[in-house]
Amino acid sequence: MQIFRLVIIVIFVITIISCTTDQNAIATMKNATIPAKEFITRYTNLVQSTGIKDTRSSRLEALKHLISEKILIDLQDNSEYLNQPHFIEQLNQIKREVLLAFYKKKEIYNKIDISENELREAYVRINEKISARHLFTRSENEAWEYYNSIMNGVTFEQLAPLVFSDDSLANNGGYLGYFTWGDMESNFEDAVFSMKPGEISKPVQTSYGYSIIKVEDRFKSPILTEHQYQIKKDKLRRLVLIQKMKQNEKKFINQLEENLKITINDSILELLSDALSSKTIAFSSSSHEISKFQYSNEILVRSSFNDWTIEETILYLSEIPLSARLKIKNTKFLKAAIKGLVIQKYLLKDAEKKGYGSDEEVEEMIKEWSRTKLYELKIKNIVESSSIDSSYIYEYYKEHKAEFITDDLYNIQEILLETKHDADIIQLKLKNGENFDNLAKKYSIRPNADHTLGISGYLPITRFGILKEGIKNSVIGKVNGPFNVSGNFVFYKVLDNKKGAELKFQEIKDGILAILRQTYQRQHFDSYFKNLIIEHNVKIDSAYLFSVKI
Repeated sequence: MQIFRLVIIVIFVITIISCTTDQNAIATMKNATIPAKEFITRYTNLVQSTGIKDTRSSRLEALKHLISEKILIDLQDNSEYLNQPHFIEQLNQIKREVLLAFYKKKEIYNKIDISENELREAYVRINEKISARHLFTRSENEAWEYYNSIMNGVTFEQLAPLVFSDDSLANNGGYLGYFTWGDMESNFEDAVFSMKPGEISKPVQTSYGYSIIKVEDRFKSPILTEHQYQIKKDKLRRLVLIQKMKQNEKKFINQLEENLKITINDSILELLSDALSSKTIAFSSSSHEISKFQYSNEILVRSSFNDWTIEETILYLSEIPLSARLKIKNTKFLKAAIKGLVIQKYLLKDAEKKGYGSDEEVEEMIKEWSRTKLYELKIKNIVESSSIDSSYIYEYYKEHKAEFITDDLYNIQEILLETKHDADIIQLKLKNGENFDNLAKKYSIRPNADHTLGISGYLPITRFGILKEGIKNSVIGKVNGPFNVSGNFVFYKVLDNKKGAELKFQEIKDGILAILRQTYQRQHFDSYFKNLIIEHNVKIDSAYLFSVKI
């Protein structure tokens, strides 16, 4: 579970002191300390990856997380977890992923050069703004819980208070406002810039956790000035590097695939695909179970690297993460997965041959990710030992019926303009009685406005960002504006609206269960963690915590 939110109350049993016996420690406990350097590094990463503000409460919540991690990972006997087959499988997957990432860094990314011309071209591209909201958690399992809750009708606004300790994000449904290319973490941006307004992502893994993202709006912004280009040059360099990393990696992999001369026997592949579909065999099948399949010894894959039988192929496929295996829904995806595995096995072997497996950076990264997985597993086991009385679900629905209503829908027509000068011209034309439809078609910079005439169609009121209050209070048919929205200018009129509908119990039941589960699990963990805090005599240097420079 997400500790930033789970230990709000119980932490006050911690003794908060004004000075400490160790001037470099921000917190102490029996047999362990949390140095300021460790806190600063982790907290800085948290701020950058989630967008939270640096406040006293944010610092305290982040420190709580470090304290719980220190106790659960460093001060408890974890042999029970370390010997679990599932955990060992996860560790092996971590080792493979880290080694592959380091190989790509050494063999591909470190060889990238960036020219001034490329930076200038990127400067021209950095002209689109997006507004979005998100939910953030360090746990993949919790991320999928949040995603499923949203798919079952729970809103970002309802979940945000459970996710964020930062008041602004907790109270505004995780709304991040408008940002552009380079403002957010790279994986977050990759997802956002591939999405349409209104679209909700599945959990997106970032450097420090997982986000479920909803894009609210996106539009082109004016070209920046030369002065702004110079200010953003370092950021542009990073953005170009990220883009070239993808391009160069693709070229590298394509060339490697060609060199490996990978061929897959399509007829044998069909036999394997049919066997998987009929559940004759499964990705999780043991070697003994696979050997019973009559075609298990047939050669499926040939390459200059190695040849694989069906049995060998299935055993290799069982190593990839479950989320990736679930995407293998037909023969086409199965073939692509097998080719990818051949390439991966070659890269891993080459990485070991070059000695990358014993590199200090690789070993440190494996250690860090292993700690994270162990921590997630322990928290999961703690919170899942709680249970919910089923009778409370319907009672909660009856008491909170007013909350389970879909957003009011509004159909508006807009004219989006690039500059104040453009807005002044349109305002004059409107005063002179020119047709709104024609002006939207001719002048609006919103994509496809020449076809849609700037008509949005029925959208939830929350989609309209800072304009939503004005839209709610606007008279139907009245032209409003111009309004400055992130540097652009907008005229709009409301064409129609529809009131939100009450959700029936069966429609929201799973969502309510998710909300109650969060509450019950939080209470259960609070009780558990309270005892840990007392047992380990945790003390925080509050003056140091709130004054240390980030």
